[in-house]
Amino acid sequence: LIEDGGYYMRDIEVTLNPEMEAVYSAVQSTRRKIDINDLNFPAPTDMESQLAKQGYKAGYIAGIDLVNKWAALRRQLQELEANPYTTHIEYFADQVPLHIAHIKKGLKENYSPKDESYGSRIGQLWKLKELEREAGEAIYREEVTYKWWLEFNNKLTEVMSGINDPKANEEAQKLLKETLSYFPLKIIIPTIEPDIGIMTFNRAGLEGVYPAGVINQQTREADGSIYNSFVFLLHDHFHASLDGNQAYREYSMGHRLFHKRLLASIENLPPDKRKKAEAVYFIVTHEYEEAGNINISYSDKTPETIREVVVREIGRDNAGIFKFPDNHPTEKEQKIENLADIFMEVYNQALQHQ
Repeated sequence: LIEDGGYYMRDIEVTLNPEMEAVYSAVQSTRRKIDINDLNFPAPTDMESQLAKQGYKAGYIAGIDLVNKWAALRRQLQELEANPYTTHIEYFADQVPLHIAHIKKGLKENYSPKDESYGSRIGQLWKLKELEREAGEAIYREEVTYKWWLEFNNKLTEVMSGINDPKANEEAQKLLKETLSYFPLKIIIPTIEPDIGIMTFNRAGLEGVYPAGVINQQTREADGSIYNSFVFLLHDHFHASLDGNQAYREYSMGHRLFHKRLLASIENLPPDKRKKAEAVYFIVTHEYEEAGNINISYSDKTPETIREVVVREIGRDNAGIFKFPDNHPTEKEQKIENLADIFMEVYNQALQHQ
């Protein structure tokens, strides 16, 4: 909401970054179509396999080779003046059959109604067939816009869940509206990648990209809770709208560059320390500011306060990354302090180069 030159998000006034002009340019754009040939993607990287050889597991590195491609996509959609409501984006259209096949496979292999509130497998496959027909028409008419693509993936995961939840649908519409309000400075990428690693999330967020999981299972755990496939996707939308991916909300390019330096410093650590620092960075940039939580993605607190936040959030570990001994509080405290020391070493190093 724009009012008297100020920008209000959930009734909180925030500074309007000059880059937000790109948002207004996008909705005014008359560009009809962006072909695949209009997009200049970088050469594929082999970072995931290289890091795997160093001992990094999928939970850290899965999808990391996609970050450069996603980042390039976001930048080029901005440069080519894609309108999120009216511009047909061939790259998304080409993903449609892959996402349909992904959900179809899930319905055949992973779908099992638990009670009468769930549709039968045959019924859900029929609904998927209707979505496939809808998608075919949109592709033929060249109407696969960014908005359409997000809505379509919502529909796919709803079919996979077997549940139609009016409240969840209402929340989906609110999140969609907010997501569109930041295009093309920030984009959500619905992805069928089986898992997205911590290091991938850490880097994608600073590029204005947030991957959102389109899972072909009825339920999956995230942040300590079990979500059906539809709500799982909404959960990722929620994180994208509020949390670590807020580089454009209140702070300057300098703030974003600080976080790039911080991640570069983390990359220079030995693998054992880097795993810990990457995990800590994820924890303290993944959740939003509420009830005492401080997300350092958009915090200008002192290093002393940041360390306090780091210690507190590691202790909470809402993402369930660290395994602490339940019956040994002293040992747990020592491990938390050690993790905080490793992180603050690179945090202070990044500060010194400002």
